[in-house]
Amino acid sequence: MSIKALVLADAIALTFAVPSIAAAEQSAVHQHDTQHVIDRDKVIDVLRTRHLRYIGQPFLRNGRYVIRCYDDFSHLSYCFVDPHSGRYLGMDLKL
Repeated sequence: MSIKALVLADAIALTFAVPSIAAAEQSAVHQHDTQHVIDRDKVIDVLRTRHLRYIGQPFLRNGRYVIRCYDDFSHLSYCFVDPHSGRYLGMDLKL
């Protein structure tokens, strides 16, 4: 075989191999990110153990669970919970 034919065969093989490798790596990373996230029910249990009243359902934003709740003085605020460990991160007062 000529060198042109070998180079062309290698280029064709790489054309099909590179996107499939990238897709496999990307799906593995995505699966790893969502694998250790706690359930929403656990987030509500964390808030109940701290005697916080919550409103609605928790949602993921910027890598942590956010839920609307009331603080000790009945002010509306946002509570934050770590989605991987279930640790209470604190609250931010809504103005």
